[in-house]
Amino acid sequence: MTLDDFTTILYPILGEWDRYPWIVCNDGFTISCQGGKGLRSTPKTHSWTYTDMELRSLNRTEELLRDYAEAPSGDLTQSVYPLIPSSLVQKVIDKHRGIDIETTFYRDDFKAAARKYFLRKKIETILK
Repeated sequence: MTLDDFTTILYPILGEWDRYPWIVCNDGFTISCQGGKGLRSTPKTHSWTYTDMELRSLNRTEELLRDYAEAPSGDLTQSVYPLIPSSLVQKVIDKHRGIDIETTFYRDDFKAAARKYFLRKKIETILK
């Protein structure tokens, strides 16, 4: 699964202000890749795909991202990485053996977003 696949699958589920669930890679590396309103991404709206994303909450240091860290002298796992080209995000994901689909989509943060989506759809159906 690519980063574009990830955002495309989640686009209809997540609302305008919702955040994407953390990506868990097959080697255990985790990262939060975000795009949309209030974030340093391109575009700055809820979108199917992004040319740049905001990254944060790495569970371990990733050398490919070091030069992009807001606080390069601090703890790189706690830094924010603004406007990271999606092609570089994909390189990071590939380096860590791809997205672990099962673990990523069974995390509690994703399940909460999915529940909100299906509840919203049910309410829309009732109100029609």
